[in-house]
Amino acid sequence: MVIDSKQTTVAYRCPDCGAGVMSVVGLFSLSADMINLKCTCGESHMNIVYRKSEGQMRLTVPCIFCNKPHTFNISEKLFFSKDIFL
Repeated sequence: MVIDSKQTTVAYRCPDCGAGVMSVVGLFSLSADMINLKCTCGESHMNIVYRKSEGQMRLTVPCIFCNKPHTFNISEKLFFSKDIFL
């Protein structure tokens, strides 16, 4: 029996230093309901919250243009079907 481990790649560009921040996110890593991806400069971070009961992922991503975070709600199916670059 093969277990399909759901995973995807998420990435964002740090508005402070311009570095790309990228990570593979799997369903097992979301078992704690939230992941916080931080830039190595320490000035920005992206939050991913798994709303299991709703089948939704909420991504809060810093913006390189307005320097304010933007929130996106994505279905679990879409989140794990494609790599996401915000």
